[in-house]
Amino acid sequence: MQTKHLAGFFLFLCLLTLPPAWAFTHSIPEWYRLSAALKESPQVGVPVKILATLTAVIGDLKDSKLTLSLPSTWKIDQPSQQLPLLREGSSHLFSWTITPPQASPVGSIICSVIVSASKEAVIRRVKTDFPLDGVSMAKQIVAWPDQQTRAVDIPFALLPEEGFYPLTENMWTSYDDRLKPANAKRGPTFYQDSLITPYQAQTDVEMFDRLTSVLKTNPEMASTLQQNGISLKKKERDFLIGLYVLATQSYLKGNFETTRTLIKRLEDLQKPDQNPSLSIAAGNLRALALLSQGLRKQAEDSFRNVFYQHRKHPLQRYVLRNLGLLMLGRSDVNSAREMFRLALQLKPTYTILKQEFEAIK
Repeated sequence: MQTKHLAGFFLFLCLLTLPPAWAFTHSIPEWYRLSAALKESPQVGVPVKILATLTAVIGDLKDSKLTLSLPSTWKIDQPSQQLPLLREGSSHLFSWTITPPQASPVGSIICSVIVSASKEAVIRRVKTDFPLDGVSMAKQIVAWPDQQTRAVDIPFALLPEEGFYPLTENMWTSYDDRLKPANAKRGPTFYQDSLITPYQAQTDVEMFDRLTSVLKTNPEMASTLQQNGISLKKKERDFLIGLYVLATQSYLKGNFETTRTLIKRLEDLQKPDQNPSLSIAAGNLRALALLSQGLRKQAEDSFRNVFYQHRKHPLQRYVLRNLGLLMLGRSDVNSAREMFRLALQLKPTYTILKQEFEAIK
């Protein structure tokens, strides 16, 4: 009975993700496309390019004007660029070079475009593709303004410790100043997922535990869930991330033994190559828990083991810095300097690390 109820519950969750019936009505197809992004991970005081691509999907685009809007204190010589004609099916690449002048906890760069609407071409397309609804759709297109606008937002965080960095999963911004050596700017770094609440993490862990128990008694349940669009791999991924979030909360509360237990469970179920970012974050947190318990030798071994898993991964700059801080704490300045040097090779403009390296160099 419990198995049937669980299967029905998961099926109900799956059905909730389906769009309502009215969502299947025809919509006017995309007739032009705009994308924009930073070319690379920029830093404070370092020039970096912003690339924008405009594509004419249906019909020619005429008198296109792209404008870049920056934060108020930033400067740019030519914020706008124009393109007289872009033929159907072709794309054009726009480029700007900017230099971020200072830190800011959060911000955005907006790339906007104004184009002349190619109404005739779009009307021909909808009448061909949707013969039943083409006439009514054509009336909507005729009512369009002669010029269309669209914008793309490029969010970023410009942090004094880390420098300028795009908002990605590879940005760690949490520092534990409880473990800060006297001659360091901040304490060790760890990753804290702010998008998942402890309650959600606990729910994901408990649900996967129940699902695993059911699958052991009824292996056929796996195919049933798959047929209903429920991915076991995604459930497992949510479960592993949930374990990490709970481990982070335990660490922040000073429950270091619980932190290590949760991390061990995560690492027992996940291979290092399965999700390198999560593996590095978990190993780093385990080492910090050991360090907080006064187990310095075990903590150092843990940091080193994490580093040797994926030596060139971007997140290793944090592991190497944390290892250097551990060595600073025991007055081993030469070893700390070498760890900082290796971390700077992964990110030469890591602001806080540059300051710490210069202080002991």
